[in-house]
Amino acid sequence: MRVSVIISTYNGEKYIHECLDSIQNQTLSDFEVIIVDDMSKDNTISIANEYRKKDERFHIYKNNIHNHSDTLNLGLKHARGKYVARIDQDDIMEKERLEIQSEFMDANKFISVCGSWIRYFGIKNGCWNKFSGEIYQPLFTLLLGTPLFNPSTMIRRSFLDKNKIYYNKEYSYAEDFKIWSDIAKLNGRFYVIPYYLTQYRISSEQASSKHYEEQYTEALSIKNNLLNHIIEKNIFPENDKIKKIFKLLNDYNNDGFIKPEIIFQLAYDILMSNKISI
Repeated sequence: MRVSVIISTYNGEKYIHECLDSIQNQTLSDFEVIIVDDMSKDNTISIANEYRKKDERFHIYKNNIHNHSDTLNLGLKHARGKYVARIDQDDIMEKERLEIQSEFMDANKFISVCGSWIRYFGIKNGCWNKFSGEIYQPLFTLLLGTPLFNPSTMIRRSFLDKNKIYYNKEYSYAEDFKIWSDIAKLNGRFYVIPYYLTQYRISSEQASSKHYEEQYTEALSIKNNLLNHIIEKNIFPENDKIKKIFKLLNDYNNDGFIKPEIIFQLAYDILMSNKISI
């Protein structure tokens, strides 16, 4: 099996058919679709079952508790593909996405995760193409936010299995950011393919709109954890000044003296300007 596409669904009856149609119409045929429902109360399962009955590549599982990260982990448990592709229930794949990404991953075995540029639509229209190529020092880059757009990503499953990486159930609103940070801590390498391979729907109903505060709080926790990880690794053994600066930054951050965004930007600038690497 080449690719396992994992979709977590919850009350997605309005748009899920567009998502599933876009997967079914991929130029790559060697894939499976793992739909894991997070206790939907609408007709999501009924719609998904229509695809399962007509296409044996579609599989449906049900989570018995309402937790997004748990749902994704159930999907990983059943995944058989060499690669795991992510997409949300209301987004759309360009028809060559799985083919382009899997061929890239085959040719670049050192890459753990690849994403792509995306077009967004709905209540807002535009493009997201901030990053391109391999992400330099992803552990540091993540201090400023994720360079990957989750619904565009493909993960090398052997990297997850080897390092026993799963979605952390304590992070239900920033689960993608958390798993990228876990991969980066283990020296995983990231790449953004400079093609628009996913259409991302923006609506008032999506989790990032309805749960912005929770997502922000979880992202802040992840960045704090990354900063502590960088300090604990003692990556600047020959530079006492930088050690002292980072200790001060960490103390100021813990005490709330400076806005966390300023702390993370300063830490990133120091690390990058001194060409420190892990």
